[in-house]
Amino acid sequence: MMPKAKISATLGPSGSKEAVLRYPYRKKTKPLLSKILITAGSTWVKIDDVRILTNIFTGKTGIYLAEKFNQLGYPVTLFLNPHCVERKITRGIKVIPFRYYDDLEGELIKELKKNDYDVIIHSAAISDYKLKEAFKGKIPSGRKELTLKLTPTAKIIKTIRKLAKETFLIQFKLQVGRKGLIEKAYQSLRENKSDLVVANIYEDLKEGYKAFIINKDKKRMLVTSKKSLFDNLHRFTLTGGTLRRIFFRSSSRSLSAGRDPTIQ
Repeated sequence: MMPKAKISATLGPSGSKEAVLRYPYRKKTKPLLSKILITAGSTWVKIDDVRILTNIFTGKTGIYLAEKFNQLGYPVTLFLNPHCVERKITRGIKVIPFRYYDDLEGELIKELKKNDYDVIIHSAAISDYKLKEAFKGKIPSGRKELTLKLTPTAKIIKTIRKLAKETFLIQFKLQVGRKGLIEKAYQSLRENKSDLVVANIYEDLKEGYKAFIINKDKKRMLVTSKKSLFDNLHRFTLTGGTLRRIFFRSSSRSLSAGRDPTIQ
């Protein structure tokens, strides 16, 4: 029998209120288990056989979420660029490595055709552009100028949704600058047919962690730590739709207290 949940308000590092739906656990009792897939880390795209285009993100948030779910006994599959990892991943997590954008896309397609997942958290920092055709070998050094023509990559999250139509899908949306964050993140959620989007700005990640969790009704909650992010995402792995409604309805008072008025 599932233990009863208690809704409580906590203070984040910035002093803002955060609503968390807490579930007590006995040490030897596991919650209702959901199969969870998480993507984390940056993707690479080839320039030539020795050079790449990539980004600065390390996958630490995705790794953190994977390890926290694993600690509670959830079956977790983690797609991870091993170049990002500075230590061993916790035992019990199934790790599927990738490096290049094409690797991640191909491995995800294979995995989602073989296995069903209840929850997918797509936090990997995906390359938005790639060369139409990479150079063979190594581009000689010494050139005065080198022009690279890039073309947009396909949105991997759309492939995920196509192959996992019934899965609860959580995406991440990052931008530079506060203006329009909520609207752009919500629009991305609608375009990708996701269930939740975690939206943040690059500037807020330099000094800690801050993000908005936004649902299909455009209601949002401010979280100011990775622990609070996990606590709130975790409840969506428990019993489904009812808790989703409880979460956003019960947190409305905290939303008004914690909302950042500079982010629209």
